[in-house]
Amino acid sequence: MIVYVLLWATTGDRFWPIVALDYASPLLLPLSFLALPYALYRRKWRTVGLELVCAVAFFWIFRDVFVPNQHPQAPAGATTVTVLTYNLGDGLVSPQELASLLADSEADIVGLVEVTPEMAAALPVELKALYPYQEVRGLGIPGEGLLSRFPIVSATWHEFNPGRPDLQAVLDVNGTPITVIVAHPPPPHLTLTGIKSRPGTTGQLDSILNLIEGVQGPLIVLGDFNITRMHEEYQRLESAGLTDVFHKAGHGVGFTSLIRLHKPHLIPAWVSRIRLPATMRIDYVWTSDHWLPMDAWVGDDAGSDHLPVLATLALGGTSP
Repeated sequence: MIVYVLLWATTGDRFWPIVALDYASPLLLPLSFLALPYALYRRKWRTVGLELVCAVAFFWIFRDVFVPNQHPQAPAGATTVTVLTYNLGDGLVSPQELASLLADSEADIVGLVEVTPEMAAALPVELKALYPYQEVRGLGIPGEGLLSRFPIVSATWHEFNPGRPDLQAVLDVNGTPITVIVAHPPPPHLTLTGIKSRPGTTGQLDSILNLIEGVQGPLIVLGDFNITRMHEEYQRLESAGLTDVFHKAGHGVGFTSLIRLHKPHLIPAWVSRIRLPATMRIDYVWTSDHWLPMDAWVGDDAGSDHLPVLATLALGGTSP
């Protein structure tokens, strides 16, 4: 663990083992000091010293998880919206399950990724009453969509990475134009020589960052970014002026990526409903500094291999 932390802090993501460990570090790092009580009992002081270093490093890196976030009240006259981002798992969630989840969530703006053609065809039927304004492309894993209670003034699909379009839309939120970006950069690819970016991934992230930096006015970015807070891409998004809303206003670890068996031709259907606990936080709500993050939380399981992330945001108003 000490070697990993030192390399992570000094070299970033230059070495593929660091990139790989970045995904699992919140779960693996505590293993390095689980034997601390035993080492104390046996008075193995060198071991105690090493494990204390590991424990201090872990709680320093992830200290915000253990400190409750403040949940401020919306300023007087502010517009309050609830947003939701959800990876549908390329067909694991049925239209009926999604409709039930969104009805319970009372979200005003919804960003979806891994939207299948079947889901795209069903959304205008199942969710027209809840979300009269929709912009969706059903392409399977590259598929994305935006559902809104507010009018969609314009929508642009960007082919930053051929075959994986990202959506930029402008909403009219009570008279204020709000830009919403829905993005889903692919994960790194595991090869015999290490972890490498898939073709077009680096350019896609660069283009999304350029798009973000060019937006004037309030901005919300939703999606599965396939990175954790330990990766360099996360730092780049923060450097672009974005706020990770869950990091700012959420509670707990916020893991969203599940391990779920879903091979319908190999296993019974009921097995696909069995899931192990979530292990990574790779789904995000990002905002510009025009927004006040009030709350953020992980939503209920609707059948995907991801969990949704929700956030309540306040825009404008005057402080009391």
